[in-house]
Amino acid sequence: AASRQEEGCLEYTLWRTAETGLYAFTEKYRDADAVDAHRKSEHFRSIGKAMGAFMDGPPNVLRLSSI
Repeated sequence: AASRQEEGCLEYTLWRTAETGLYAFTEKYRDADAVDAHRKSEHFRSIGKAMGAFMDGPPNVLRLSSI
């Protein structure tokens, strides 16, 4: 994935869950600037449009902080 090559991307993994048809991404970035750069990238915008056809609703996005 192009996202894995971005400066500041520490993790970018696609997971298949036990529930048929349900997938999850885990993404970890160095800092907020790296997240912003990712969201502005051409591949982020194009994959978002392409994935929409396969989704039954908006994505569920959780922003987490380690403790």
